[in-house]
Amino acid sequence: MCSTQGTESTNAEEPPEQPSAAPSASGRSQRSIRRRKRTRRAPRAPLAPAVLWLSVEAAAERLSLGPVALRARLRRAERAEGDLRVARIGAGVVGVRFGRQWRLRFDEVA
Repeated sequence: MCSTQGTESTNAEEPPEQPSAAPSASGRSQRSIRRRKRTRRAPRAPLAPAVLWLSVEAAAERLSLGPVALRARLRRAERAEGDLRVARIGAGVVGVRFGRQWRLRFDEVA
């Protein structure tokens, strides 16, 4: 009699099956179908490469120059292009004057 009581208690402790997780006609549970629908996304258009504007100090460090020397080169190469003041100092380095500050970007040279 002790052995039957032990099996009854283990059967009573088993978790009941949930009706929401019952398999559908395709053999998948409803929960897994919903999960897959949420994770699928339409393909995104490729993003344009981000333009990274660097300060004079950061660009000078990257070019192995001093900030004072880089500002002097930018002043000498400064030209008006529309409403902007642009300095192209070679090797794809372009400086643009925003107010009183210079910002630089490194364009890829073809």
